[in-house]
Amino acid sequence: MKIKVDSAAPDWAQRAARSAESAIEGQIWPFISRQRYTVSQLTAAFAAANPWRMAIVKDGAANKFVAISNGTAFYYLEGSAV
Repeated sequence: MKIKVDSAAPDWAQRAARSAESAIEGQIWPFISRQRYTVSQLTAAFAAANPWRMAIVKDGAANKFVAISNGTAFYYLEGSAV
């Protein structure tokens, strides 16, 4: 995640933004994969290795781009299977 700070902003503001970015990423990124996957890459084995983890899907059905593993398979957020 990037927090936009004008390059003319004081140094303390730029440091605060970088610190906030690190804190947010430390809370969010363990649960959301930064890599983008195709539907075919979201296998049952991958789901089992990453229970309750969200993944960004490059070629999701009907413009669905986020899926979550339940430990067995991946599902789009509204509940349909990937």
